[in-house]
Amino acid sequence: MNNELHLNRRQFLRSTGQVATTLAAASAFAPAILSAESPTKTIGVGCIGLGTRGGDLINHGTGYAGDLLSHEMDFVQYLLGHGIPDNCVCSGLTALLRDDREVPDTWVATYQFEKLGRTVTFEGSMNATDSQPVTICGRDATLRFDAIAHNVSKFEIVPADHNQKADLPKGYVRGQTPAQPNHIVDWLNCIRSRGTPKCSTDEAFIETATFLMSLKAQQERRMVRWDAAKEEIV
Repeated sequence: MNNELHLNRRQFLRSTGQVATTLAAASAFAPAILSAESPTKTIGVGCIGLGTRGGDLINHGTGYAGDLLSHEMDFVQYLLGHGIPDNCVCSGLTALLRDDREVPDTWVATYQFEKLGRTVTFEGSMNATDSQPVTICGRDATLRFDAIAHNVSKFEIVPADHNQKADLPKGYVRGQTPAQPNHIVDWLNCIRSRGTPKCSTDEAFIETATFLMSLKAQQERRMVRWDAAKEEIV
């Protein structure tokens, strides 16, 4: 198994630039969308969630980390904007698909933002049917969602027993919040407007570094850290 995982912003931007060039070639098939003059401001394309959960493919994908954890942590980053965590520990287990595969079907990762004093955990299992959408737990209240990103249809705010604030929102009121485009629709809208996608290259770099931290921690069975100065997982 290849445990070498190196990531820095220059390499990441070069890779996403190559993807953007490939996608731009689609203009031959969608001239109405992509035939506008090239602006001086480029559109950053970030690719996350590229992985596989089965078979002997860990050297060619990222398993649970890139397939599912990336989207959950993407949503946490979108909500809180904490950036890349300081450290990560992770364990993986084959609990359901007990054959010769090396990609775990159960994945548990814990991240810490040391200066903020905050911890984020991810639990994923193909051996369970219970759904565990994103929950943000604070001292005064808990924020619960029913899904992630554009799939969210409702959320609720559950106050702590000591929280007596009368003006605390109860949750999402259907019909009072405009619908949000998914990643593909948002990207196409930004091609038309020359705006910046919600998942820009800067955001995608944060999320890619985050899920790769869990992959490296699981493979090497140790805590890994993010070196912000070198932009490396150590």
